[in-house]
Amino acid sequence: DLVLGKGLSDESSYVQGRVGLKMEEARIRAADRFLRIGGILDDNTITNEEDKINAWIYQQRPEASRDAMLPMGSSIDIWITMDSTKIQESDTLTMNADEE
Repeated sequence: DLVLGKGLSDESSYVQGRVGLKMEEARIRAADRFLRIGGILDDNTITNEEDKINAWIYQQRPEASRDAMLPMGSSIDIWITMDSTKIQESDTLTMNADEE
């Protein structure tokens, strides 16, 4: 992907939780906040491109929090898996539901 821009903004955006989402949904939600998905790290359950498309996000950095803010244009790194047991119920998932 080619991303063009003027760099990071002076304005900030909240870091929403992406845990439990699939890749495309995470990209859309990041773009809605003027953020982007940066590094994508997969575990040993990802064996092909189709798995990457259908995988769930089980971790992100920076973590979501009501106080977490990033300059617009920043990246969020994610970890993906096909193993749904790695997805933990947490405040991150609650934040996803609250902010839709």
